Amino acid sequence: MPSRWTILAVLFVARAAFAFQFGSVGAVAPQLSQSLGASLADIGILIGIYFAPGVLLAFPGGAAVFGPTDASDARAIPLHFSGSVNPAIRRP
Repeated sequence: MPSRWTILAVLFVARAAFAFQFGSVGAVAPQLSQSLGASLADIGILIGIYFAPGVLLAFPGGAAVFGPTDASDARAIPLHFSGSVNPAIRRP
């Protein structure tokens, strides 16, 4: 059985790699903009698409941990979605 320090080291390396992965799209945004002619909106859509699988996988994970009647309640998901989309599409 591995020691606690070995497990901690493996988790530290995995978490550090995870952080670099999520920062990669933003770090190469200027190069994407120059080479592909992408606007800031295009890069924002790319980042949103890049994070979408994590968001979609978080719901079943929350249901598995907290149960279907807590924070991951299926009836609350449309309310969360409308609460975040409504200000984005509403005109001042």
